[in-house]
Amino acid sequence: EEICLDFTDFIETNPFNMLTIAVALKDFNKRYNNLKFIKRKANDGYMHYMGFYNICNIFDERPRKENAYKTGQYISMTKIDLCTGSSFDADYENIINESRKLSGMLNYDKRLSDYTQYCFREMIRNVYEHSGMDEVYVCAQYWPSYNLVEISIVDNGCGVKSAMEKKFKGMSEEELLSLALKPGISAESNH
Repeated sequence: EEICLDFTDFIETNPFNMLTIAVALKDFNKRYNNLKFIKRKANDGYMHYMGFYNICNIFDERPRKENAYKTGQYISMTKIDLCTGSSFDADYENIINESRKLSGMLNYDKRLSDYTQYCFREMIRNVYEHSGMDEVYVCAQYWPSYNLVEISIVDNGCGVKSAMEKKFKGMSEEELLSLALKPGISAESNH
């Protein structure tokens, strides 16, 4: 059966929502390949600008600069390949570069930017090491009228609970999540 998604009235301006929906639609379409999409109009504003349709891979879009960003202003939806096949060092360098861009959104506070770069690097690296996935998606937007920076990091991996259950059996989900936050607990890599 064909599933039809009508984007006629769909408007989204929240980067986290957009990225979560885009990655879910991309994976669903890849798995079932029976989606039919109706698009509102060509190049429809913010969603197109941020790369929603490119990540979904559901419409033939006019080429847009991939991985577009302006330090301190925005980062369009970007797929980070974690296993490029070249080397672990090259993959890790890629993680560092993308983390630097994300922390650049906080360029008004150098100390905070350095700290958040480390945090973003760890979040992305954890996808690589524990989720069973070889890709993660990021985007960011600075909203000057709210003095707010929104940064989104999304993957469709197995989840913290499933990853931790492999090593720690018989614990509740709450216990596993609490345990996952302790340093060194999840220091095993899938790669």
